[in-house]
Amino acid sequence: MPQSQQETEVAARADRARKVIAAHLRRCGDAGALDRDQLIRAHPELKPELEREIRKLRLIERARIQSESEDGTLEESGSIPPPDSFPGYDVICQIHRGGQGVVYKALEKGSNRKVAIKVMRDGPFAGPHDRSRFLREVQVLGALKHPNIVTVHDSGSTAGHSYFVMEYISGQPLDLYMAGAERSIEFTLKLFGKICDAVNAAHLRGVIHRDLKSSNIRVSASSEPYVLDFGLAKIESGSDEGASTPTMTVTGQFVGSLPWAAPEQVEGSPDRIDLRTDVYALGVVLFQMLTGKFPYNVVGTFREVTDNIVHAEPARPSAVQPRVNDEIDTIVAKCLSKEPERRYQSAGDLARDCRRYLRGEPIDAKRDSSWYVFRKTASRYRVPMAVATAFVLVVIGFGAAMFVLYGRANQEAATAHRVQAVLESMFTELGPSESAGQLTVRGILDQSADRVAEQLALEPRAQVQLMETIANRYAHIGVYDSAAAWMERALRIRRSVLRDVDEIIAVKLTALGSAHWNAGAEDKTEATIKEALMLYRNSLGRASGDAIEALLVLARLYHEQGQFEDAGRLYREALDTCRKLHTEPHADTAHVLTRFGSFLGNAGDHREARRLLEEALAISRTLYAGDHRQLAARMMRLGGELQDSGQYEAALPYVEDGLAMQQRLFPHDEIFVVRGLQTLGLLRKDLGDYEIAETLIQTAIETELRVTGGRENKTVAQSYNSLAKVYSDAGDWERAETPCRESLRIYLELLPRDHMVVSRPMTLLGRILVHQERFTEAEPLLREALAIRRARRGFPGDWKTAKTESILGACLTGLKRYEEAEPLLLHSYPIIARDRGPHHRRTAEALQRLVDLFDGWGKPEQAAEYRAILQAGTQ
Repeated sequence: MPQSQQETEVAARADRARKVIAAHLRRCGDAGALDRDQLIRAHPELKPELEREIRKLRLIERARIQSESEDGTLEESGSIPPPDSFPGYDVICQIHRGGQGVVYKALEKGSNRKVAIKVMRDGPFAGPHDRSRFLREVQVLGALKHPNIVTVHDSGSTAGHSYFVMEYISGQPLDLYMAGAERSIEFTLKLFGKICDAVNAAHLRGVIHRDLKSSNIRVSASSEPYVLDFGLAKIESGSDEGASTPTMTVTGQFVGSLPWAAPEQVEGSPDRIDLRTDVYALGVVLFQMLTGKFPYNVVGTFREVTDNIVHAEPARPSAVQPRVNDEIDTIVAKCLSKEPERRYQSAGDLARDCRRYLRGEPIDAKRDSSWYVFRKTASRYRVPMAVATAFVLVVIGFGAAMFVLYGRANQEAATAHRVQAVLESMFTELGPSESAGQLTVRGILDQSADRVAEQLALEPRAQVQLMETIANRYAHIGVYDSAAAWMERALRIRRSVLRDVDEIIAVKLTALGSAHWNAGAEDKTEATIKEALMLYRNSLGRASGDAIEALLVLARLYHEQGQFEDAGRLYREALDTCRKLHTEPHADTAHVLTRFGSFLGNAGDHREARRLLEEALAISRTLYAGDHRQLAARMMRLGGELQDSGQYEAALPYVEDGLAMQQRLFPHDEIFVVRGLQTLGLLRKDLGDYEIAETLIQTAIETELRVTGGRENKTVAQSYNSLAKVYSDAGDWERAETPCRESLRIYLELLPRDHMVVSRPMTLLGRILVHQERFTEAEPLLREALAIRRARRGFPGDWKTAKTESILGACLTGLKRYEEAEPLLLHSYPIIARDRGPHHRRTAEALQRLVDLFDGWGKPEQAAEYRAILQAGTQ
């Protein structure tokens, strides 16, 4: 027998023996009841394997009993299970024993990599609740991908004991690490910020830790923190309360570690436990890091300690550690507020405030104090402030003498100062999510922009700059038609009054063309961009970064119109121009690679799309050392492509990290994170996390409408369409109909009826109606959507056009018009299967429609053929 075949057979026999023992243990519930002779009589062919597994089980139990008799915290010593207890790993020593499991240090055979193996403490004697908690920790850690959350490599079962293999962190628990040497406040906050980032990454996945404490955070030898032990985690999607993973069997039962628990935890209020519960625990952790103590007395009876947590005012860290100042006191106090609504609303918000403190910026926890903000700003810019003060004194001293000499300069300075003051009051101090009374940013722009622009009528250069700033602000909140109107006004002045050179006019035409495209004015977009390209060609020969942007705008327009060959040609021209201009990594190259990669992904060339998008991300990581808007956008785009190609788990870390970066960069500018919320929402939908997906997309819609003052634009329509997709994939067809119709209504107000984008909500609405068996209503919508896609000359083999064909075929099947349905369903299925893959749910839906067709038509042989393919694809 060949060696590989022999090894396979040996492994299969060992696995069968383990299953026999596991089945016996499930029946008897007691290892003492294991009857070796009886098992071997029942399975004589497995005698060697059964004897080996029984011996391993008894040795592990002996080690467990011995370890439980030890006192205190275990060092890297103690009883270890016998060799080969964990296939593929050699156990070195025991390193920890907790309430839920024993952890061993081990070496992975072959790679010699150090790992940690956590074994469920009670093994075959564990109750369903303990098993559920253990398995949940495996599932949660396996899904969380973050550099400061321990990574799970493997899991399995041996001799009735469940175990999982995770990254081995050589280091100390956080409290011991902090006690080992005096750490500066700056170092402490930087370390704590990384811990918050890890917790925030879990929160973005809908995971609430519920047991954050110093011993569950380990710090490596290189001072990197790692968050561990998600055995008590609560899953926001609601699975936490399901039968498979119960976390609280009786309302009012406490879950967690008491000294770090929030008031709502110790009061036994599971419905009140959310992200802010972890924020409270992080506040206790930060207090410990700063002082080595707890914020209140945690020694005494359970009742005494819970009374302190619920009612006692926490101490200020500065009362214990004089190096701590008032601002850090305020950060800690905000975390430890008894009322969750007064805490930081997420671990990400807490991390951002710590970093604001480290940069010398005003912290959000004190944002209500105007004098504080002024003082911090003055302190941060003390050198410029000192220079400005000295300058004022000089001007006063020489005022009379300098008045005539510098009269003209002062007039220009006064004008610039007035423009700056207007911009600060209109745009800077009032962020997009804030308002003056009930007035939104859009309301401020609509009411004030014309009046302010008229004040600068005698100074055309300043007036043009103000107009372009107003246009940019309109574009920022998604009001693109107003943005285009202000750009046109500024462009007229540049041409007629300022007489700017062709290069400047071409740049402004490119920006105007982009605004027209976003506003849905396709004819204006094409005419404007072509004029810009003509000017670039005449003055620069197209070889410039600005000309490249014009090529991209026109390519995007052609792509949207279905002119794919022309679009591809322009994308390639833009990329070739970039590579000629920039031999080193450059932002323009990354930008073109991103746009071109997105185009190819839509064309179904996912391999080439991923290659280009990975190159764009690599360039961005070279160019930007820390957080940067473009780096976040590239991460999100690569995640979106992986999602579109069905690689949902691979996409998740890119999308989550990109969104987290956007939230760090724009904490008070919510419009920048709207698309990120949409992307993550749709990805969570594809992963089956429908409740989390709904929350994310609802947040995006609310933010958009608040920022734009209720103004509906393409982004709002897209969000409604995304929400309808969430409800549809969850099978809630009635609920899906309303947002889908809203999306279609907005698109039809903004775009021509035959626009490619309009076909998206049309197709989705048709699908929703088909599933409600409202076939007569669905048919005209689906036929119109299909006509739009075909008229726009979609990609050959475009799976989205095929999807519309397939849904129309299902509609005709429902109407019993089988002969009309058959060619649509037969043509669309292979296209969908080729692009989506044989195991994708869209492929399964296309197959099911064929099965339904032939079943309804009375053709059982054809139905059986496609049913067999469907069953094979779902296995």
